[in-house]
Amino acid sequence: MMSAIIVEGRRINPPQLVGDRSRFGQPPALTPSELAVLRLLATGITRKEIAEQRGSVYSTVNNHASNAFRKLGARSLVEAMNAMDWVRIQ
Repeated sequence: MMSAIIVEGRRINPPQLVGDRSRFGQPPALTPSELAVLRLLATGITRKEIAEQRGSVYSTVNNHASNAFRKLGARSLVEAMNAMDWVRIQ
């Protein structure tokens, strides 16, 4: 049985973690920067830390993350990672 996890200060229970993948459809065209930011977010570092690592500013990193979430139809990092896994195995 999967246990709940905490993401962005919210408890995510197993049904929410798995979610309904049918709404994700075809793979979106993520830019290399959007993909890089999502991968770094998935490691658990903050957007501010990502900006420092990439020699960028917070607002740019935030825009990349927001654009990627929108393209993936995701409302959270967990949903974005779920969508990316779904697209990869299709």
